[in-house]
Amino acid sequence: YASPGRSSRSRRLPRGSNSKMSIIIKEKEDGSKKRRIIVDLRRSGANARARVPERVVLPRLTDVIQMIISMMTTLIAMGLVPAKGICEIAAAAANYGVELFSADFSDAYFHFRIHPAEWRHTVSPDVTANSKWLLQWIHMCFGLKAAPLIWCRLAAAVMRLLQGAISFTEGLMQCYLDDPIMVVPGSPEQRRSTIGFPLLTLRMLGIDVACRKALRGMSRTWI
Repeated sequence: YASPGRSSRSRRLPRGSNSKMSIIIKEKEDGSKKRRIIVDLRRSGANARARVPERVVLPRLTDVIQMIISMMTTLIAMGLVPAKGICEIAAAAANYGVELFSADFSDAYFHFRIHPAEWRHTVSPDVTANSKWLLQWIHMCFGLKAAPLIWCRLAAAVMRLLQGAISFTEGLMQCYLDDPIMVVPGSPEQRRSTIGFPLLTLRMLGIDVACRKALRGMSRTWI
């Protein structure tokens, strides 16, 4: 907590919060490393000032499995696919198949700017040794207590918009924080069209998707 008397930086923010930063390094399966900056807003007291009135309820893996089962049951009942296993359908069908598609949202929290009235609670000391400068976070950063709820409200609204624009037999979606997944049936042309629709819609809404991480196929690694 940046109170008077703690340090020169604290005296410059008598009613604000000065939060230290750290870097978390995660090694991926391919050996590459992912670096993420975390701002310690809990220790500085900034998170204690935040009001988080709701708890985020995220989908479980069983919800995605049930989504796939519901899709296949409907397609079989409509006579669009034979009553076989999903792998057999993929191997046998020349013009009709079912696949999974996933693509992460890019820097999800950074889609939101912090209100200028709150800027005094989102500063960090400069990383340069003996520097008197402060770094100002103007977008939601990792470490902000309310960030998951704020982002999930947007993600839930967007996913409802996308799901409501396509029929049950065209595709079904789930989203875990910033990791959406979709089951898509149809011919190759239909599947490309169905997958392209949410990507183009998100682009038009100004929501960034990490297309380089997008994957589609019969087998997917999620969350």
